[in-house]
Amino acid sequence: MNSTAFQSYPVDHFISIVQAWVHQAWPITTADGRRVYESLGMRPHAADPGLFMSHFAVGSEPDAYFTEHEGLINTVRMQIGRPCPPGTEEQNGPVIAQYFNAYCGSIEQAFGPSTLMRRQEDDGAIDWILDNNVGISLGPLSHSIILFIDSPTNQQFPILTERQIERLKGEFSFERWQRMDEDRSAVRFCTSWATTPESVDALTARVRTL
Repeated sequence: MNSTAFQSYPVDHFISIVQAWVHQAWPITTADGRRVYESLGMRPHAADPGLFMSHFAVGSEPDAYFTEHEGLINTVRMQIGRPCPPGTEEQNGPVIAQYFNAYCGSIEQAFGPSTLMRRQEDDGAIDWILDNNVGISLGPLSHSIILFIDSPTNQQFPILTERQIERLKGEFSFERWQRMDEDRSAVRFCTSWATTPESVDALTARVRTL
């Protein structure tokens, strides 16, 4: 096999990876995450139990991991395929694009009826939010493809009017996610390890007054 060519999973294998994460009973623990990775044939990294290696990993470098807070997983991140060597990005670009488009099509086919929102980022990545609030993000890179799965526990997507958005904008940080119609947009509130319960309570109380 050409060692300079980008290599990746067949479409049916790729979508089975996505389904293995999406169909978990979120929120899931780090122990659950390790079991999922290992069920997908990935090896834990000896130095860090939160890092994993697929058979596409280059050398001893991990190509998958998860982030967690207090034992619960926030985000899963996987490199999909073996990165093409430096200097071969241009010749591998069409191949990576072909895989990327096929993977996006498989997500649409598998989860289409369950998709609440879909948008394309400026960098070409595509994000989906499913009806269980699990987020899927697939991004094309110059040398590979990146998959993210976001836990529903740290993000919410309420639909607000433009007036409500304006009233909240100066008080809380959030992201306008997708316009729903002339006067309403879905917005994304996302917590992190630094978010305090008091901040969540303050936002909840403020939203109730809108």
